Amino acid sequence: MRLGTYVTIGGAEYQANSHPAGGAVTIFARAGVNPAPDLLAAGQEPGLWVGDVRTADCDRVVSVTTRAYWRGELCQVMSVDPAGNAVLYHLGDNKAKSVNLGFRPLEPGTYARAVPVADLEGVHEFRSDLLFDEWARG
Repeated sequence: MRLGTYVTIGGAEYQANSHPAGGAVTIFARAGVNPAPDLLAAGQEPGLWVGDVRTADCDRVVSVTTRAYWRGELCQVMSVDPAGNAVLYHLGDNKAKSVNLGFRPLEPGTYARAVPVADLEGVHEFRSDLLFDEWARG
């Protein structure tokens, strides 16, 4: 399950460390060998490859979030750990129900809990086109 910014260049997809700014975006990959020497250079740790690319050279730049239902409640999937547990943010506005379902408040209006991925239903990914405004201006 994905969360973050993803860039497609020449048919290959890379994660990005942020939304594009000033016509550029920083992409990265984790691999033993550099998967794209023409785009990426060695990062600050072994197996991390990083590169700045112009958004004009990107096929797509999207922001991705994943949502799912747990016990009938719509939640945003924030992460999945190696053991197969998903950290969820409850998207409902019923705070009492959030607490009754075992969600704990992180800050006002944000309730989180971890559940096994196998217990999720209706998993769906949302993608927002981050190049649309640049395309519309161009």
